[in-house]
Amino acid sequence: VTDMSHYEYSYSESVERFVAMHRTLAQLDCSALLFVAGIDGREDPGSAKALNYLLSGHCGTGLQPILGSDSLDETMLLLHKGGCRLYCTPPVRRSLVTLTSQWPNVEWWCMTEKAFEDQDAFEAHKINAFKEMVRDQPVIAVPVPGDVRKSVEKWPMYSALI
Repeated sequence: VTDMSHYEYSYSESVERFVAMHRTLAQLDCSALLFVAGIDGREDPGSAKALNYLLSGHCGTGLQPILGSDSLDETMLLLHKGGCRLYCTPPVRRSLVTLTSQWPNVEWWCMTEKAFEDQDAFEAHKINAFKEMVRDQPVIAVPVPGDVRKSVEKWPMYSALI
C-alpha cells in the first residue's frame, strides 16, 4: 500500500482529469453530469468518487479533504459541455481556486463568509444555487446505481426543485 497522505495534487493533473471527464460527457446522451456530495446527494458514492477524482486527486467513495482539512460535503459540481458550475463553501473555494484556475469556463456559486455562518441563509443560498446550476440543462446524468429516478428523487437537493 502506498502512503498517499503527503500526495500533492497539481492543477495540471486536475486539468487532465477535467478533460477526461469531458470526454466521458461527450460519449453520453446528456447535456451535463451532476455530482452532489454529502447529505444533499444522500451520500451518493458515485458523486463522492467523481468529486474526489476531480478535486482532491484521490479515488474512492469516502470524501477526501482537499488541501488539508476542507470538507467537500457541501460541494456540488455540474460538468456541462461548455465548462462547469461549482458550488462550495468559502473555505473550499479558497482551496480550489488555484487548482481549477486552468479549467475552462468555471462558474462559481459560493456564499459570503457571513452567510456561511447563518444556517438559514446558507441553506437558502445552496438551494438557489442548485436551481440556477441545473436550470438550462435539459438532460442531466448522475452517477447512481439502479433506478436513477428513484435514487435522485430522494436527494434533498432534488426535492428543492419541485
